Amino acid sequence: MNQCNHSCSNTNNINCNPFSCHNLDLEDLESYKERIKKDAELYVQQERMSLICCFLPILDNLEKAICCANNFIKHPLSSYSYYTSSKEDGIISGVKIIIKQFKDILDHIDVHKIDVDNQKFDPKFHHAIQQVAGSGPPGMIVAEVESGYMYKGEVLRPAKVIVSKSEVKNFGHPRGSSFSYKLPCVD
Repeated sequence: MNQCNHSCSNTNNINCNPFSCHNLDLEDLESYKERIKKDAELYVQQERMSLICCFLPILDNLEKAICCANNFIKHPLSSYSYYTSSKEDGIISGVKIIIKQFKDILDHIDVHKIDVDNQKFDPKFHHAIQQVAGSGPPGMIVAEVESGYMYKGEVLRPAKVIVSKSEVKNFGHPRGSSFSYKLPCVD
């Protein structure tokens, strides 16, 4: 049989054009190719974002480890004094190098930390986890609890922040009305 496989009435396979059988023209084909290409690029970008988000908690934990080590060294518990040995200093330095390598890789693939210093709270980039009465204007970021990151202009993870609120009158609160919250590990 010399029947065309494209469900058209053409009986000669040699001269059969599959696009004419389905009433497709070259413009439709080019449009289809572009749409498939854009969909593939979007899929790849979404997968990259998902993968990057999987690694961000590791960076957070490395930074917390350095912060805790520095706080323990600077503020030993009660009557104990603690001095680091060269071995412990080497471990801390090694973790700092790993953090720097991690951040360099993120920078290379266009992942950037969301700036929170002297910034007004913006729900597009920040996630407020607490409000505290502070000396600054309301709505300003007081402290960062967890870093936020952007990838190619899109928020991967919003920064978790503490935001100042307007002053409230002290009605017997033990800390007073102008209590400000400062995280011990904020750089």
